[in-house]
Amino acid sequence: MGEIRQPTYKDLKTGNRKTSAIWWIRYYRNGRRYCESSHSTKKSDAIALLKQREGAIANGEPITSKISRFMFAEAASDLLTEYRINGRRSTDEAARRIRKHLEPFFGGRRMSSINVADVRNYVAERQAATEIVKQAYDMKRPDGTVRRIREHRRPITGASNAEINRELTLLKRMFTLAVQARKLLYKPHIPLLEERNTRKGFFEQHQLASVLSHLPASLRPAITFAFITGWRIPSEVLKLEWRQVDFAAGEIRLDPETTKNRDGRVFPMTMGTPNPPRSATGSR
Repeated sequence: MGEIRQPTYKDLKTGNRKTSAIWWIRYYRNGRRYCESSHSTKKSDAIALLKQREGAIANGEPITSKISRFMFAEAASDLLTEYRINGRRSTDEAARRIRKHLEPFFGGRRMSSINVADVRNYVAERQAATEIVKQAYDMKRPDGTVRRIREHRRPITGASNAEINRELTLLKRMFTLAVQARKLLYKPHIPLLEERNTRKGFFEQHQLASVLSHLPASLRPAITFAFITGWRIPSEVLKLEWRQVDFAAGEIRLDPETTKNRDGRVFPMTMGTPNPPRSATGSR
């Protein structure tokens, strides 16, 4: 049977015994006693933590002191490792969101201490943002020289709900991985914001013609091909190869691993479908 308590300590200045404002819990497993701080001045928080520990013991789950010392930095590292070993193309983007937004707010925190109130405070801070800062970086030119790109600041009226949701999704994934690895016993509820980013309108033929008139001739086939197929230019159009073009069947195929949802895709060739643009290496 466990218990909660506020331990006493000796005041070094007065020599008097005082009671700590922080509540602690004490529980037993296999005859061994464990003491753990709730890191809270609320008795209800200590009671909730004790119930979690006793529930974990009843379910045969491991209980270690590392649970209360599992930090945000370690959780972020675990997330990026999971992204890398699964070959996710958004790894760099995830690292940027963590470095620029999540880490400044949650850095130095124990994961077990982050709750829904902290998440709401984070959302409020992001919605109150007044500018976007793009940090300075070095760009290497084809001739080997390096050009320094200066820091760029752009005023905004708060981060969008879509941007904030992408960041909260990363935080949720950190908690999921931690629970799977038994580094945490539970994950808090992290609500996402409503997104109203439905695409409206269409890119018409006359608008395409206007755009093409301002582009170099070498770019026009790629843009026209993307307009007809609706495929993404960097990841789908420009990476096409001749082996994916079947003139006999009249089809152009996308490999499953090249699409955003990792599903293959087939587009029927028509009279208006231009040949895929040729790159310097001969790929299409």
